[in-house]
Amino acid sequence: LGHRCYEPTKPRTPVERSISSILHELGDDAPVIEYWSRQEWKHIEAHTDVDETLAAEQEIFRTPRHAHVLYLQVGSKVQGPTCVFDVTNGDELRRGATLTVVPAVA
Repeated sequence: LGHRCYEPTKPRTPVERSISSILHELGDDAPVIEYWSRQEWKHIEAHTDVDETLAAEQEIFRTPRHAHVLYLQVGSKVQGPTCVFDVTNGDELRRGATLTVVPAVA
């Protein structure tokens, strides 16, 4: 699993330049961009994306303002979509939340 963070005004790679361009067009003005990539299918349990460093050091659970999902290539064995809930904590999820499903289709 590849994981990187960068400032959108300072992209270092063609992938980061592409991400910055897309987010600029979407009006996303986040000061930091975090992205992941992987070459193999992997089951990942439902989880909340948080600033891991801040959570470990100060037990503060800061979540992103926006989430975007982009599949560049989908393997033939992928069997499920990415699901994104519009919540900032588990209590909101239990009460009901907006769900966006991003299908992974080849």
